[in-house]
Amino acid sequence: MRINFKSSQTDFEPLPNAPYLLTASKLEMKHSRPSTKNPTGVDMVEVGFDIEHSLDSPEHTFTKKITNNFVLAPTSGWRLKEWLEAAQVPHEALPGQAKGEFDVSFDLDDALNAKCIADLEQETYTRMDEAGQPVLDPSTGKPKTGVRNSIKKFRKA
Repeated sequence: MRINFKSSQTDFEPLPNAPYLLTASKLEMKHSRPSTKNPTGVDMVEVGFDIEHSLDSPEHTFTKKITNNFVLAPTSGWRLKEWLEAAQVPHEALPGQAKGEFDVSFDLDDALNAKCIADLEQETYTRMDEAGQPVLDPSTGKPKTGVRNSIKKFRKA
């Protein structure tokens, strides 16, 4: 049997820029791939969210997902703190020495199924291969790009 996976793939359509109700459906400790910025990679919490509906049209529900990686570094702690506060997850956040630095601790189990509002925006990104290099379009030689949603801000539901 021969299967053509390309023919079964559908194009991903990013959601319109708007606030959405999210539920944390998956939390996992991970280590990122090495990159130019971090040659050894970094520890992070990967949170998978179910997108319930847009606050602009709550009658239109759907089952889409978005993932956010929270890097476990003091300079990125503000972002994790923002989500934990918006989702009302018990946590401890100790300010660091520099502006925006936080040392954050919480229990992953407490965050599962937590709800919050997130402002999603469409962004253009460069597609990367497994080695962290841009994927080039064979016809133009230029890096391939795509459009995806990203979370700009978390707020209480």
